[in-house]
Amino acid sequence: MKYLFDTDVISVLMKRKASKSFLSKLKAIPSEDQGISAITVFEIYYGAHKSPNSQRFIQLFESLILPQIAVLPFDDTAARIAIKVRTELEKQRITIPPADLQIGRSR
Repeated sequence: MKYLFDTDVISVLMKRKASKSFLSKLKAIPSEDQGISAITVFEIYYGAHKSPNSQRFIQLFESLILPQIAVLPFDDTAARIAIKVRTELEKQRITIPPADLQIGRSR
């Protein structure tokens, strides 16, 4: 897995606000190199439920995104890596929200 997309990327795609250059870059990435984390799935559903168009947003996510991309679990290995990164960053007085650490931005 070379690309683990975060919630912002998925939201832009679902809202159809992605630029043509962004879309062409995504299309150039082999599907086996693309993924999202279970944490991103949680954040997408959370955002959808807050939206006035929640059912439409959920339907788009479930029909367009989920069938096309691998969803990686947040398991015990990921937890150990995330906490290691978090403690290293705290020593440098850098704070990153826990969900961003779980998604793997710092990886």
